Amino acid sequence: MLVLLQHSLVDSLVGTRLVELTERLDGWDATIIAASRNLFTRGIQVSDHASYKTVWTTPYHDNGWQRLLNWISYAAGAFLLGLVQPRPDVVYASSPHLLTGVSGWALARVRRATFVLEIRDLWPQILADTGRLSAESKTYRRIKRVERFLYERADAIVVLTQGVADAIKTFQSPTVLIASSKTSEDVIYKITKAIVEGRDEFGNVTSVMKGVTGADMAENFGMPMHPGAEKYYKEAGLLKK
Repeated sequence: MLVLLQHSLVDSLVGTRLVELTERLDGWDATIIAASRNLFTRGIQVSDHASYKTVWTTPYHDNGWQRLLNWISYAAGAFLLGLVQPRPDVVYASSPHLLTGVSGWALARVRRATFVLEIRDLWPQILADTGRLSAESKTYRRIKRVERFLYERADAIVVLTQGVADAIKTFQSPTVLIASSKTSEDVIYKITKAIVEGRDEFGNVTSVMKGVTGADMAENFGMPMHPGAEKYYKEAGLLKK
């Protein structure tokens, strides 16, 4: 088994949990790939643990672009190091950030292994809940696509809390309302307006609509948008005019 966990420290709770987990799997050999940079001290960490390997990551001082670059450097380094390890039966990628999952999925595909995704924090929801990112932003929607991509391609998903399990169970593919091109622009405009502006009330009827934003509903999934819907989305500021 190949385990990807960026902030794994052998002498910390996080590192201990996964080291002990893999050591208790009878008949399995496991290698953990972590970042060389300590999460708390930001210094370089060294370990002589036989099943623990590290990759260099870029330094950072805050949660801005340097932190993002740090995540990217880990995901890229872990992927490259994973390519030269003995072929695993399972690639186990642990969040919180989803780039670790992307790297794990890519490794599993290249090495023809089972892909297991561990979700410790719900991204990008946690970013919106903590006020770091607006749920209406393009960045949020892009991260949401990555989240969906990983959920749909994981052979198994591991969670640590019931709340996360419940959220993932209700994770669904997008629902698309298809209208005839012959239906008038005015009719589709009014229908779109009613659905978007009444989405909170719809959420009381079906859980599918709970938490859905206007930006989510205006997202294009590769099909032509009816002129009536497009007109409303543009007027509402959900599409560029």
